[in-house]
Amino acid sequence: MSLIETLRGIVQGVANARDLNTAMELLVVKVKNAMNVGVCSVYLNDPQFQRFLLMASDGLNRQSVGKSYLEYGQGLVGLVAERAEPVNTDNAPGHPSYQYLNETGEDRYFSFLGVPIVHQRKVLGVIVVQQSTPRAFDDAEVSMLMTLSAQMASVVAHAQAIGEQGAWSWQTLSEDRRFHGIGASPGIGVGTAYVMQSSQLSAIPNTQADHPADEEGRFVAAVDELKASLDQTSDRLADRVGVEERTLFDAYIRMLDDDALAGAILGRIRGGQGAIGATARIADALSQRFDAMDDAYLRERGSDVRDLGRRLIAALQASSAEVEWPDQVVLVADELTPAVLGDVPRSKLAGLLAVRGSASSHVAIIARSMGVPCVVGAGDLPSAILHGLDVVVDGYRNLAVVNPGRFTRVAYQLVKREESQIERQLGKLAGTPAVTLDQHHLPLLVNMGAGGDSLAALALASEGCGLSRTEIPFMLESSFPTEAAQRAVYRAELEAFAPKPVTMRTLDIGGDKALPYFPIHEANPFLGWRGIRVSLDHPELFMAQVRAMIAASEGLGNLQIMLPMVSKVSELDEAIAMIHRAWEELVHEKLDVDLPKIGVMIEVPATVYQIPEIARRVDFVSVGSNDLTQYLLAVDRDNAQVADLYDGFHPAVIRALTAIAAGAKACGVHVSICGEMAGDPLAAPLLLAMGYDSLSMSVTQIKRVKRIITALTFARAHLWLDEVLVMENPEDIRRYLNEQFVGLELDQLIAPKGLRRLEGS
Repeated sequence: MSLIETLRGIVQGVANARDLNTAMELLVVKVKNAMNVGVCSVYLNDPQFQRFLLMASDGLNRQSVGKSYLEYGQGLVGLVAERAEPVNTDNAPGHPSYQYLNETGEDRYFSFLGVPIVHQRKVLGVIVVQQSTPRAFDDAEVSMLMTLSAQMASVVAHAQAIGEQGAWSWQTLSEDRRFHGIGASPGIGVGTAYVMQSSQLSAIPNTQADHPADEEGRFVAAVDELKASLDQTSDRLADRVGVEERTLFDAYIRMLDDDALAGAILGRIRGGQGAIGATARIADALSQRFDAMDDAYLRERGSDVRDLGRRLIAALQASSAEVEWPDQVVLVADELTPAVLGDVPRSKLAGLLAVRGSASSHVAIIARSMGVPCVVGAGDLPSAILHGLDVVVDGYRNLAVVNPGRFTRVAYQLVKREESQIERQLGKLAGTPAVTLDQHHLPLLVNMGAGGDSLAALALASEGCGLSRTEIPFMLESSFPTEAAQRAVYRAELEAFAPKPVTMRTLDIGGDKALPYFPIHEANPFLGWRGIRVSLDHPELFMAQVRAMIAASEGLGNLQIMLPMVSKVSELDEAIAMIHRAWEELVHEKLDVDLPKIGVMIEVPATVYQIPEIARRVDFVSVGSNDLTQYLLAVDRDNAQVADLYDGFHPAVIRALTAIAAGAKACGVHVSICGEMAGDPLAAPLLLAMGYDSLSMSVTQIKRVKRIITALTFARAHLWLDEVLVMENPEDIRRYLNEQFVGLELDQLIAPKGLRRLEGS
């Protein structure tokens, strides 16, 4: 058998092992045989005691496994971990770092090759092979062991994430153990972990039904029960979230009516399978199909299907017992779904924490709307063993702290008290404009979806809407909404804000926003068919939408239409011509409507260099900072492995934003910005100095940004921008701006000052 075939066999065996211990035992035996060496061992990192513990070995004394260890920096194993690179020597006892472990019986081995097990820059362990004959291992052997260490890294990381025996059980979680993730909703949540059990659907046995008709009746009753439960959950959330977020539960109910789920389950039941087994098989298979999709939005639906499957099974088992919630609960799960949030009284919900997930998931959307601190994508979190432990969710610093010590607990409680004080102070700014000390007015607008009863509050808190995400009603329907249905939604928005302007972005699907009835399957959806490209390829959809928008503005005159994902002026010319045609049709139909202002989202890097050409054609431009940053830096901000590289304060982003504003000003068109940068208080002075005419953000950020603007002069902001533009990395930019905020006693608006007590913890 060739080396490649041998390697492939070992990799496959490790990947298919049922648990970490099995994987390690298989690895050491097969590697020892394949490389014809005397020993193969695996040492795992034990950070609590700062050591590497021998966890598996074929060749060393069996009694030493699980007992022998080398402290950090000790021995050749410690050297491998310290350098995070291989150590290869033909005379281990003669090496200056050699440390003999008497109980292992390794004194007879001279040759040593150790390679690190690395996952996301962290050394999780070391794989070692040893041989009695003195020789240096060749490049092929080093390469083979490095390949196996990469495979082992994913196995160890996954075992730690699920709290598997052999990964975390050989150490107790120490005080103040930190787990980093993606911040989905800011704030501090302190409470007791309640782990939502995510039983494997594939493990539920399949049974045959003696009476299929009875099983079908049980299933139909379970579906009806679950629909009623979801309706009740939505009602319980009515005073916590807007209509837009609550309609996410409608998507769950539609799934229960869909033939792909309920219909397929009924088919199996009628074929003689038991209701529980049929539900588990179909839900598991359907969720796996979603998991395998390239589209980020569709991948998120896999967790929704699993959640529905488990809830149906619970209803079938009549196991919906009442839960005794702690006074302050942090919901913990491998993956969280919207439906679980309504189960917990809002007064008791302190935070949300998940191993998987993204900032664009449904649960993240609702968490932000509810103001609940949330961290997702904490890949190393041992969720299975956290139940009942004290946990802090730190949405400011994107981390969770398990088993917080007394100092940490007190410090976070002080932070929460400080948050409350800040919110009370900011409340005094309600209803006032954002005007600098030298009387420069910077309008603050709001980003929104299809709002419902929250529209009046949004209009009151802002000076208009800078971004209405019109794809939201499309995403919540089972088919394309009619022109009349769209018109009713748009009319409600325009009336709520009148006479303040409302900027409606035309349909922006693709990438992370998919329609369940109009799937787009692409290898790289963020660089594919999305935004204006879809609209121009489907003029019937585009015309219906802009007609509905313009018709909805009759008698109000506050509509602005914005075109997303434009990359060249020919797209813009075609879209503008269609908007004019829609307006002319409506005028011909005797509607008293004005031609709306037309603008372009600057979110594709190509448009940064076409501002003069674009400006000659439109009334305004608005920067979509999220996508522009993502494309400039080639970083998917919802990918936990590279999320830390996504940074709006990267010099390239700052310079691009400056160039856009300057180009628009030179051409005499209004320039605004929406997205995360617009709502970041730290960025507000820079955007003010760049010359942006308005900022559009989440309504929760308006008061903080307003407080910053009203504490500055335009001249001071310009001085800060001049300093920032010559800086070479985002860390320097953030550090400089933080120093300026401290000088003006504004730093608590970025994050509570009390967090400084925790920086070294």
